[in-house]
Amino acid sequence: MGFNTLDSETAYYAAVEESKKLAKFIIRIEANLGNHPHTSILAAAATGDPDKIEILSVVLCDAIRELDEDQLNSIVYNGRDRESRALADWWDEHRANDLAHEEEDAADAAIKARPEVRDLTADNLGVIVERSWYERACKIVDAVDFVN
Repeated sequence: MGFNTLDSETAYYAAVEESKKLAKFIIRIEANLGNHPHTSILAAAATGDPDKIEILSVVLCDAIRELDEDQLNSIVYNGRDRESRALADWWDEHRANDLAHEEEDAADAAIKARPEVRDLTADNLGVIVERSWYERACKIVDAVDFVN
């Protein structure tokens, strides 16, 4: 993510809190499984580290995916526990975002696979043109640029 140059102090502190939250979720899962979290996870939970949000998110996702159904229900989907509800909300939102991205990628792939689109390409202006015409135009532009 990189917060070397910040747009705002508020964004920085929000990222610090997000990294703390993710690290605490990881610690919660590890503790419930009888494991000891890595010291870097403990440090992120204590002080926060905005540059580690992506890796913390990946670690948390992996940890949740490795849970069996009983563990998932007792650690993540335990409605009687506030922290579990917060983790469940994060997980559900994260999965919804992943699903939306997967659907967008699948739709893009389906469009590109269609024969009438497969033979098209986009120029630098975002205009879709036939590839053969586009390639000829590029050669003409290159020739004109070479002459000038």
